[in-house]
Amino acid sequence: MSAQISEIHPVVLELQGWRPAIERSVEELRAEVTDLRQHIQAPRSADAQAPDLALLKETAPPIRLSDLPPLL
Repeated sequence: MSAQISEIHPVVLELQGWRPAIERSVEELRAEVTDLRQHIQAPRSADAQAPDLALLKETAPPIRLSDLPPLL
């Protein structure tokens, strides 16, 4: 039993080292997502000059699956 614990011990220590790095990465991702949400929600003066999306959808021809090139 002692030999098995000795084998597992380095792996457990390595996994414990990952946690702070993963938590730091998750916090960075949260901050980036928050920034992106604020950027998307912020009113922009360019939006007033941009064409209406509904108008673009009406004028654009629909894309059919058969029109797309094969994936392979």
